Amino acid sequence: MPTIPIEMVDYIIGFLHDYKPCLQACSLVSRDWVGLCRFHLFRTLILADDDIVQSELRLNRLRDSLKAASVVSRYITDLEITHAGGTGRSAILAHSDLPSLLTNLTSLLSIKITASSSAICEITQPLILAMQNMPSLRKIHLSSLKLPYPQTVLQLLRSSILLTELTLTELTFEHPIPGNPRTMEQSIHLHKAGIVRLVTDNAFMASSFTHSLSPITISEVQFLEIWLSTAAFPALTQLLSCTVNLRRLDVTLEADPDHSPILILQELSYLVALTFRIRTLPGRENPLPWLHGVLSSLSPDNCLEEISLVVSVDIPPPNMTRLQFAEILSTWKQFDLLFTKANFLALKRVRIDFRMDNVVGDTVVKAIVDYIIEQLSELDARGVLHIDSYDMGFG
Repeated sequence: MPTIPIEMVDYIIGFLHDYKPCLQACSLVSRDWVGLCRFHLFRTLILADDDIVQSELRLNRLRDSLKAASVVSRYITDLEITHAGGTGRSAILAHSDLPSLLTNLTSLLSIKITASSSAICEITQPLILAMQNMPSLRKIHLSSLKLPYPQTVLQLLRSSILLTELTLTELTFEHPIPGNPRTMEQSIHLHKAGIVRLVTDNAFMASSFTHSLSPITISEVQFLEIWLSTAAFPALTQLLSCTVNLRRLDVTLEADPDHSPILILQELSYLVALTFRIRTLPGRENPLPWLHGVLSSLSPDNCLEEISLVVSVDIPPPNMTRLQFAEILSTWKQFDLLFTKANFLALKRVRIDFRMDNVVGDTVVKAIVDYIIEQLSELDARGVLHIDSYDMGFG
């Protein structure tokens, strides 16, 4: 009886990676097919913490299943724990069996623990210790969580020597430690994780990553995403001086642009893509002069190919005059002069997305966006920007 080469079977099953009914059926064909199907069936484990009772039952069933078929655990490489409840308590994160369950996932490469912005969930010390005993981790994503100490995160990173992607956002600490982060490390570690992708809004962590005693190396970071609030601005911008090999930079400006220093991008000669998320409040806050200053700091020999702007537009105050509004429009026209400078010879694409931070049905902000689009369309006629269409989301 003719048989299909195992390489061809692997190729075919790969097309079914996200269709569980077919994978389950294929796993019953032969013993050779079982492992290939299990790889896709069990690769990603998602624990949704949306209901306390159901979450506990779900975790108990998982614990019993892994005990009955322990071979399954070696196929789990990605773990996601999400909490969408309205309270800070997470039934899964607080479950006493979760640390021991993690220690059985010996093939885990990625762990993602997130909560909704309205709920800050606490991570217990036993859970952190369990994560420290998982040196195979390549990706760590922690968001909207409460931890015991800042050094808890540093200890975790110190043990994750294979880590390449790190996300730390909206973290709070029960016992924050002020002062120089150098005091939290007593020795230089010979084996450090070389981070390639870094996402953070935390000033303390950013400061910890920029000195010689950092548990990770950020000199090879190629993708950096930061949120620039007023308090975190100095520490986060300092990361740019340590990531000279950066290829993609994503910046969300939360601070007041009128009182924020200009980001200097002159040393980022390998930068290919640049994204800014900014907010414009006509008559109150105009981030475009700040943005012009940042873009003008690029060196003439840069290789920037793509610029993306996500602009949130809010309703202007009632007392704003036509002259003030005309001045706002003129700053958009300055993009024409900016993008024809020698700094942007390699530029291939500019994308601008507008979002309206107003209630549905209000036509004032839509009219403002239409005026801005009209100004940009004038640039389109000169071949600087190509205006195809624009999307507006309602905030």
